[in-house]
Amino acid sequence: MHTLNAAMFLEDAAQRAGDKPFLLTGQQPVTFGQVEEHARRAARMFTDLGIQPGERIAFLLGNSPTFMACYFGALKMGAVPVPLNPQSPGPEVAYYLTDSHAGAFIAAEPFLEAAQVGFQTAGTCQHFLLDNLPGSTACPPAAQRLAPLLSATSSAFTTAVTQPQDVAIVLYTSGTTGRPKGAMLSHANLHFFTELLARDQWELGPSDVILMTASASHIFGQTILLVACASTAALSLVGRIDIATLAANIQRDRVTYFAGVPMLANLLLHSPQVAAFDLSSLRKVMFGGATISSEVMAQFKARFQVEVITGYGMTEAVPLTFANAALMRSAPPGSVGKPVWGTSLRIVDETDTDMPPGSAGEIIVRGPQVFSGYQNRPEANAEALRGGWFHTGDAGYLDANGYLFIVDRLREMVKVSGFSVFPAEVERVLQAHPAVAEVAVIGLQRKNLDERLKAFVVLKPGAEAGARELIAYCEAQLAEYKCPRLIEFRASLAKSPTGKIDKKSLAE
Repeated sequence: MHTLNAAMFLEDAAQRAGDKPFLLTGQQPVTFGQVEEHARRAARMFTDLGIQPGERIAFLLGNSPTFMACYFGALKMGAVPVPLNPQSPGPEVAYYLTDSHAGAFIAAEPFLEAAQVGFQTAGTCQHFLLDNLPGSTACPPAAQRLAPLLSATSSAFTTAVTQPQDVAIVLYTSGTTGRPKGAMLSHANLHFFTELLARDQWELGPSDVILMTASASHIFGQTILLVACASTAALSLVGRIDIATLAANIQRDRVTYFAGVPMLANLLLHSPQVAAFDLSSLRKVMFGGATISSEVMAQFKARFQVEVITGYGMTEAVPLTFANAALMRSAPPGSVGKPVWGTSLRIVDETDTDMPPGSAGEIIVRGPQVFSGYQNRPEANAEALRGGWFHTGDAGYLDANGYLFIVDRLREMVKVSGFSVFPAEVERVLQAHPAVAEVAVIGLQRKNLDERLKAFVVLKPGAEAGARELIAYCEAQLAEYKCPRLIEFRASLAKSPTGKIDKKSLAE
């Protein structure tokens, strides 16, 4: 029987390079062969516990060797991993467990409090397994220690037969339009984007070391993990995201590549801590997940002497467009490239009518990487996938040569004096000011009046700029209605777990 299972990425890597270091943690490296053996044990353990193919297994583990073993083990036996954000509080964990119908839940000791609250509140999981629980700590009621179960289990296991369109993994979206939704990605989805990125877009091989800057509960982390297996590259695991830790990992593991959000570019460019570390091993960097200005990309390339590439995708479909190093040399500034192989992309208005080149509208797509839908959300699926096209909720435009430019999220659009303003356009202008390190622009609602724009600004260390100066800077480059009328200076801006600026908290 024909089978396609994403666990094959690890299996193949172990066959080709079993003794090669895979996971770099600052301690003894873990090889591809060792992770494959641990994954087989995990698959056997899940089977012995009575987990069925297609059943959901939730993880609250962080990026760790245990996560890798359990993740690939779940895939091997045909179950569906549901990685949860390690920063999730107990009530949020309970929501994820209930919404996903998880039959088993595995959590690490650092997240024990949230895990207990989530497990007890949900009351739907049959199995509760804990990793790294100290021997002096009593195991909570209904829970089991993971390590003894794994060590007592045989490593003999044959990967289950799964079909290309079977659900492989459920990843929860950020929930900016309500409660988070579980996006169901198939084995075919994972295979498509992994092979495409590893071979054609990121151009990685066995000599590379990839910095894992994102949680595996996020699509960025998923791509990094699977691409590392496909290219048999080593993976440098980061315990926490702060600039000193990132720089230290790059130096310690001689990292050659990382993919991250634009916030990391600003941190590496402007933090004085970076000068203390040797980052010369870097050869290529990819930024995505949010818009990045062409000025910041140019500064980063010049400062660190690396190739800088960009792309566009999301949890429900990754990648959609890409600009690799060769394409970047001919791509117009600010573009995220052209649609990747096998992908159709259109810009449409509210009636799904195509917009002419240069005119902004909603980005809609179809292709091998587009997800099958949100779990338990038939109405949301009917809306998002209407007409056979995935409606991204992002606004953008195509130029005459087919290059895509991202404008903003449609729901971020602000109405000022009857005109539509996308905050990202204003942010790109302010970001180019020599004194500005970070910026976020939001719309402020006013009773019986239209909205007006407010900018939150973080200045570079030692830099000075006043509100009037920045407003005048905008007025020189933007129509008057697009310029912010209020500017608030802050020492830092709140970030989401993925490193994006948290505009929701700013608005509140």
